[in-house]
Amino acid sequence: MNVNSLMYLVLDVQSTSHTDEQSKVNAWVNVSSTDEAMNIISDELSLLGWAITEVIETTTTKETDYFPPCKSLDAFSEAAKGLYSLRFID
Repeated sequence: MNVNSLMYLVLDVQSTSHTDEQSKVNAWVNVSSTDEAMNIISDELSLLGWAITEVIETTTTKETDYFPPCKSLDAFSEAAKGLYSLRFID
């Protein structure tokens, strides 16, 4: 893979249609700044019916941060090929 680093975000989100539904989201975004990553993920989550309620973590991450087999490495690889990858965690 030929990607230096991605932005990794950990977010609390709430459903925009069922306010009692909440989740945690891990997001990998193929950009180099937190602001750009937040804008992209906020827009994408909104399209899916979710709103960010809290930003827990934002950091850069690279492929060597993960050891295969690993769902996080899979998500990293998916984002590296495109723009982003989301993983909802209850």
